[in-house]
Amino acid sequence: MSDHALATALEIARGMNLEIILIRVIPEVTGLITNIVLLGNEERDRVKKAFEELSADTQGQMVKRVKKLVSFCGSRKVKATMMVPIGDPAEEILALAKKEKPYLIIMGRRRLKGFSRLKSIGSVSRRVSEEARSPVLVVR
Repeated sequence: MSDHALATALEIARGMNLEIILIRVIPEVTGLITNIVLLGNEERDRVKKAFEELSADTQGQMVKRVKKLVSFCGSRKVKATMMVPIGDPAEEILALAKKEKPYLIIMGRRRLKGFSRLKSIGSVSRRVSEEARSPVLVVR
């Protein structure tokens, strides 16, 4: 989550007495492993297990980081909850938005370089802004 997105969310939530749901999605990589055809089944299983362990470690680290953000929100008198799922970032955010029906979705924008910068926002921000039923604010 970008600092600017969090600052904007805090300002809006505090002004309107709203709760913030912080979500940090860890992209799933194990699905890619099944597509590696050069490895035998045993090697593919070892690589898949290593990626799963890495994902679990990453998730644990992200939970710690997001817990700090929840505490930071609390220190600013804004109630916050958190989620750190593993999956497709856009799909996880859209699923949460469908379930929770938020007043507003606030997202940070990736700092794209080169030709990608011309597109203005990243693929996750773009997909969420196009498919979510709630309004989406993408913050630089």
